[in-house]
Amino acid sequence: MSRARRHPHRYRKTTTSFGRVWTCALPDCNHYQPRHMETLLPGKQATCNECDNIYILTHEKMLSDEPICDECETLHEMRRRALQEKANSSNEVDLDEVMKGIR
Repeated sequence: MSRARRHPHRYRKTTTSFGRVWTCALPDCNHYQPRHMETLLPGKQATCNECDNIYILTHEKMLSDEPICDECETLHEMRRRALQEKANSSNEVDLDEVMKGIR
């Protein structure tokens, strides 16, 4: 019997027959966290779903279905503010620019 590969998991909230559970999104990993054990996840290392950085999972990050690191959260917030300022400065909003900011 082979040992499981040890790595920081890339957590995503997934719907299964058991309900919504945290699973690892890496292709060669079948790890999942049962709902009754979700309280053990905060404080564990995880891989960011956007930039692959390793970060510490928190309760606040677990509110998202695909948690991201602090650096990516900062970038998202900066994009949101820039788009909001652009929308406030002109009545017309370029849909392509809005979509770039979301991605």
